[in-house]
Amino acid sequence: THKSGVWIRSENPDKKELAKLASQFDLEPGHLHDATDPLEVPRLEVEDKTVYLFTRIPVKDDGTAVTVPILIAYTTDNIVTVSNRKLTSIDQWISRDKTIITTQRTKLLLQILQHINTAFVTHVNTIARQIRAISLQLHTADIKNREISQLVAYEGVLQDFMSSLIPTNAILTQILSGRIIKLYEEDKDFVEDLVLSTNQLVELCRANLKTIVSLREATATIMTNNLNRVIKLLTSLTVILMIPNLITGLYGMNVKLPFDQHPLAFFIVFGTIVTSTVFTFYIFLRNRWL
Repeated sequence: THKSGVWIRSENPDKKELAKLASQFDLEPGHLHDATDPLEVPRLEVEDKTVYLFTRIPVKDDGTAVTVPILIAYTTDNIVTVSNRKLTSIDQWISRDKTIITTQRTKLLLQILQHINTAFVTHVNTIARQIRAISLQLHTADIKNREISQLVAYEGVLQDFMSSLIPTNAILTQILSGRIIKLYEEDKDFVEDLVLSTNQLVELCRANLKTIVSLREATATIMTNNLNRVIKLLTSLTVILMIPNLITGLYGMNVKLPFDQHPLAFFIVFGTIVTSTVFTFYIFLRNRWL
């Protein structure tokens, strides 16, 4: 037996625990198993008066943010949540929020969705600040491979966020209709605020993705320009030094050459090399080839 009006949390459950949950709370075993699939996407299912709301929540993983699936089962008596890993952010939220009342199932469902939304806001704002910091480095032309790798990583994170937020927003719109879960006027206002906040999050993710693309394109342009300048310099030096090499090559041959018997032959050849080199260097500078 179990009490009504409680919130049952199951984190990283095994098959036996999932079977026990399904048996005690009359839940669909297949949906419970889906909640442990790391690739599960947000969706809404209704079976036997139980609403199965699949969504994703952002968590920290090896220094970066990822989303993991979470199932919120809205039964006739309780709220059951299932996730494939421990969600410390929910523990922290529960410890500091004194307004959580498990007997009010609809309000609790909306509070959980609001907490997930807040978690997304925190992570997106953090990423936005880090992107801005990298963009400031770009202005000083001091961006390195590590920053470029970070931009690529942030792009993947934001894409992951959007793939979670957009279908979740569609689910919230379905809930707002009141056909799936009975909503009071206060609850409708709550859901409307969540829809608005989620839309803003999606737009913020898109704006950050555009910034990342712009930074990557600017970085590629700067790196290409720097490479062209180096190649241009090396090519110019190769041409300038080609004339002295030609002269020294000719006078290195064991044949009869002009001035080879002259007492000042070395100085004549050396002067010719210096003069030709300086003249060629001047021509390159005048035409801005260097």
